[in-house]
Amino acid sequence: MIWVTTEVQDNDCFKKKRKAVLDMKETKKPKRRSIKAGIFRILGLGLVAILLETVLIGFASYLYSDLIAYKNDLRGLARYALDMIGKDYVEEILYETKRLYASVPEEVRKDPFTDEFRAYIMPHLGDRYFRARDILVKCRENTGLSNIFLAFYDETHERLVFALDGNIEDYYYIPGQYVSNENGELESREEIQRILDSDWYMFMEHTSLIGFNVTDYVPVYSRGNEMIGLVGINVYLEDLVDEFLFFLIAFIPLVLIVFSLIAFAISRGVQKMVIRPIDALSETARAYMGRDKVNVSEDTHYFESVAVSYGNELEEFRNTMAEMECDINESIRKIREISAEKERIAAELEIAAGIQREALPSVFPAFPDRDEFDLYASMTPAKEVGGDFYDFFLIDPDHLALVIADVSGKGMPAALFMMKGKGILKNRAMQGGSPSEILGYVNNELCKENASSMFITIWLGILEISTGKVDAASAGHEYPFISDENGTYRMYEDPHGLICGIMSGSAYQDYSFTVPVGGGVFVYTDGVTEAQTAQDEQFGFDRIEESLNRRGASSPEEVISHMKEDIKAFAADAEQFDDITMLCLIRRKKND
Repeated sequence: MIWVTTEVQDNDCFKKKRKAVLDMKETKKPKRRSIKAGIFRILGLGLVAILLETVLIGFASYLYSDLIAYKNDLRGLARYALDMIGKDYVEEILYETKRLYASVPEEVRKDPFTDEFRAYIMPHLGDRYFRARDILVKCRENTGLSNIFLAFYDETHERLVFALDGNIEDYYYIPGQYVSNENGELESREEIQRILDSDWYMFMEHTSLIGFNVTDYVPVYSRGNEMIGLVGINVYLEDLVDEFLFFLIAFIPLVLIVFSLIAFAISRGVQKMVIRPIDALSETARAYMGRDKVNVSEDTHYFESVAVSYGNELEEFRNTMAEMECDINESIRKIREISAEKERIAAELEIAAGIQREALPSVFPAFPDRDEFDLYASMTPAKEVGGDFYDFFLIDPDHLALVIADVSGKGMPAALFMMKGKGILKNRAMQGGSPSEILGYVNNELCKENASSMFITIWLGILEISTGKVDAASAGHEYPFISDENGTYRMYEDPHGLICGIMSGSAYQDYSFTVPVGGGVFVYTDGVTEAQTAQDEQFGFDRIEESLNRRGASSPEEVISHMKEDIKAFAADAEQFDDITMLCLIRRKKND
């Protein structure tokens, strides 16, 4: 009763505090000046930046027009070179080069710089070819070009194939030799088309041999107005680059100085109106987050003391943070209460899990004085406590009961129902009778006062130790696996009765099988078959059989241990979905 009174008082305290913060927000303040308006006034200095941008745009326009004029000059030079060579011969040499290029076997054509390739081409070159080449060489030398050449583009192999090259003697290409991305750096067909279509664009690259170099292309048309090749022009750009660098060296410092002055003015205004208040709020937030959250009282006043005096959005933000502080403090108080309750529940669950573990047989070997059989069992719950259970006990010196069961649901309700079902089953089995009679009794008892409609699947087997005969019955449980004397397991599709706890008066069917010496029984819950990966693939019956037979385990403990390893490897990082329970028995030869 005292605790309840204290809680009410705490709640009243928080309500008063919240009302005080709201009143603080509603207090009459000086005329509100928007922080946005202040920033916009400061950004008026940005007009200076616009002037600078205009200068830059002017320079870009100048550079653009200069490039157009430069490219027009190059195209005029290309047309002049074609006229000097003669349009008829240009068309002839392009067609002849295409024919020669196509006639070279591909295995030779793969490397156009071999002596074998040259042997295919050189005999076909006459005086007229070399006179045309001399024209290109003189054109290059007289105009200061890096190179001028005649070529066509092989789109099939993405190659630029040379027909006539005006380069210096040691570096010129003969007809049919080509450049591709396999033996050099080649512009794509799209890049070349862009150069052809543009009034100013050219391809620029830099090499250690010739420095900055620009390539322009001019189309070559046949008499039928079909584009049959390209005139390529390589140009040094040292003068243009030097001019551009000089402009940058002279212009950039001026721009930096102007922008530095603008930035200084803007930063002063922003520092005063924005940064300092935000820093104060940030420091307060860090102090609030760094407080002793365990021992300090929830009633704190951090944000209320922050001084923000501009009457703008930051002051409103400060008030909102103060209100949020009240809300957080209230939430912390509630979280502490919930955490204490969760710790109490966790402690109770741990106790319940321990009680459940103690309720299941866990000492192995279970019957150290009996050498006719060996058995082992385990239960791994999906939560703190589980709904599966197993059991084994001697009904008399020659009869051993084996039980494995799965309760509907998980957690505490399933664990409580499991304890109830386990006790009823064992008490009834110790009185004697067939498995079907025992399951019928268990079913009727579980149906009584079962308002939650919970149920149990049960497999019950009674082993006659002296003969190996097992009388069994199933209440909707998973199929058992039976092994022969060689330890080879096979699934036994036994008759299923109705699960226990659903319908009173249900009948169950007995069946029998014999476990030979060296053979065994493996029973389990659906947590084994339904163990799944992150992709929802289930372990299934086939993997159970494969796991049982792959290693040839010699003891029940090894059988179950191997099965756990295989399930873990199969499921990988997927969360365990259901309780996993297994029981295995192997018959041994009795030692006299």
